[in-house]
Amino acid sequence: MYFPNATVFASTVPRSELARLTVTRRVRQFFGPRSTTQTELGPIDVQIIGNIAIASYSYSFRGTEVKSDGVSVQHEIPSGRATHIFQLDDNGKLRILHEHLSSGEPPKANTTVEI
Repeated sequence: MYFPNATVFASTVPRSELARLTVTRRVRQFFGPRSTTQTELGPIDVQIIGNIAIASYSYSFRGTEVKSDGVSVQHEIPSGRATHIFQLDDNGKLRILHEHLSSGEPPKANTTVEI
């Protein structure tokens, strides 16, 4: 879904990183057998400029990450914002060129916005 050189701003990394690295980390973090996720999306606004599409929306996220030692970590983003920039690749497939996710408010007690 991403261009090979797509970048992502992760909340726990002070700089952008390759999207494929972020995806690998999130799969390990939230798609284990005991981990859970729940999301709600707001309306998605799409702007098209030439062969680029920019999608922006609000969201809420709740997740339970179960680490390898059995410790459970709660993640919550009650008021998230997201932007994705899409472009057609050389084969005509829509790919994510860049994305940015952020939280509109600080984490709640005993949770983290570490997404």
